[in-house]
Amino acid sequence: TLVNGAQVVPERMIMQLLSSGKIRITANRQDYDYDYQMSSDHKETITAADDKWSNVDADIVGDIKTWQDKVEDDTGVRPTKGICTRKTWNYILQNKPIRLDMNPLGGQNIIMTDAMMKQYLQTKLGISIAVYSKKFALQDGSTSLFYPDDYFTLIPDGTLGGTFYGTTPEESDLMAGISNAEVSIVNTGVAITTIKEPHPVNVETIVSEIVLPSFETIDTIFVSKVA
Repeated sequence: TLVNGAQVVPERMIMQLLSSGKIRITANRQDYDYDYQMSSDHKETITAADDKWSNVDADIVGDIKTWQDKVEDDTGVRPTKGICTRKTWNYILQNKPIRLDMNPLGGQNIIMTDAMMKQYLQTKLGISIAVYSKKFALQDGSTSLFYPDDYFTLIPDGTLGGTFYGTTPEESDLMAGISNAEVSIVNTGVAITTIKEPHPVNVETIVSEIVLPSFETIDTIFVSKVA
């Protein structure tokens, strides 16, 4: 369970970067706040009620094309992928202009599927969208989405960045051979430390990591709060 918890942290960081360009993590009673200096020109919040994607008449295709054009004009790279949650994806599925474009004679009568919509967007905009609705557990027993509802992120092809692990104090002791605890390293940089207490007999287990993602392609993404 502790190792699984350690794997959640970098995933949370990555999804925060993809939805805001920033990382805000609270761990071990400390707040970590990292601003990756994402361009404000590549962020947008749709404020007009008629333009929000939750409105079935919103111009979703026009919005995505505008954002693609903006990134391409600024960087020479055109985003070809998108990410959103199931809630945001449902806004797209229910959009009237898209349905009418798919079937001008009876757009509202289409029994829409994920596959149909993904094929339409691929043909119309050259974009493939990943619906990402995974959640992680919080200490109070509730759950939270890795990627937030009502956001949409455009990203380019290829690798966006990397996940880098530093050397934990436990790993440093292991390499130096000065620790009386048993230390092992899993998943690249997660240290598992077990300490046997003689009285009362007990085994203390500690899982730790020093981790931070890079984001070399941050200039070629676009993030919008769409509803």
